[in-house]
Amino acid sequence: MKYRIFIALAFIACGAAACAAAETPNDSINIAYTSPDMTPRVVVRGDDGTFPSLSAIDSSNSVVMTLTNNGYVARGVDINTGGFLFYAPFPSDSKPQEQWEKLYFTLPDWAEHPVLMRYLNPLFRVFNSQNPSDVCIEMPQGTYDIYFFTRKQQEDVVADQYYELFSIVNSNDPEPSDHPEELYIVDQYNSAIRLPRSVSGEYRGEVVLPADGFKICYQSMGFYIPAFIFGPKTTADSSLKSGDECLLTYGWNTYQPFTYATDVAEESKRLEPGVKAIATVTLQPGDDRFTIERTDYVTGVEDVSVDTGGAPQYYTLSGIPVSSPAEGSVYIRRYPDGHTDKVFKF
Repeated sequence: MKYRIFIALAFIACGAAACAAAETPNDSINIAYTSPDMTPRVVVRGDDGTFPSLSAIDSSNSVVMTLTNNGYVARGVDINTGGFLFYAPFPSDSKPQEQWEKLYFTLPDWAEHPVLMRYLNPLFRVFNSQNPSDVCIEMPQGTYDIYFFTRKQQEDVVADQYYELFSIVNSNDPEPSDHPEELYIVDQYNSAIRLPRSVSGEYRGEVVLPADGFKICYQSMGFYIPAFIFGPKTTADSSLKSGDECLLTYGWNTYQPFTYATDVAEESKRLEPGVKAIATVTLQPGDDRFTIERTDYVTGVEDVSVDTGGAPQYYTLSGIPVSSPAEGSVYIRRYPDGHTDKVFKF
């Protein structure tokens, strides 16, 4: 059964990181509407907390967006009533573009909340049974540049699938340094493993490895959505070994899932479903990296004898004891009975 999901792409196209991403080939294309009457609009919630009916939308209660190389944009939109919605066409393969239905779009329930600044966010149609005021895209009071994208995925396996996407930045701070609070390891069934952002800025988590073939996304339902995916820089990087770094690139090789290398002679380097591990993603401009390190192989502390008074003792990965494990680091933990494991300290 062919289905259609409406959601959003990653870095916005006005910041430096976004421009680099926009110039990099990816699995989506931006659709421009051929008729001025089809141009998307931003509708800010009224002072009374309501939105106009679809038939009443005009230039007095909405902002017409402008088509640019980076999608449609409305700049300097004042939001001081709590939020907004988009008014835009609903794509249909069975009708010419001029006949596409126009309706409200909002942030779906499953999307990351609040709205991610600088990253693209998912959109979903507002059905006739819904009150637009009840599904408003909430935003703090401020002035914003708001972008809207309709993308048609190019991959053959999901041909004719459209995605409605948007991004937003504070007009006074167009390149903020913020990042999502979490990234996700997502399998083909959209089962997601959280990687929370640590105090050091990396995304880390103790995980049980999923089945072969997963992706790194910033929305928890992003496996099939190129917009949300950090893919391997090369397809060769997608075959993972314990402790080896993989280079990531936003919006690149998004069709390529990560797998576990099968030609590994050293058992401690092998990864497979069900293995306990520490997963780490580091997002730095031009230097995004992903590492998985299994935790059931430890070295360097087996011969250390220490009286811990019944409490476990912590060591660095090279075997140096530490009295106060720091947050955001990985340690070997040795128990009084002699057994060890690895632990990530948040």
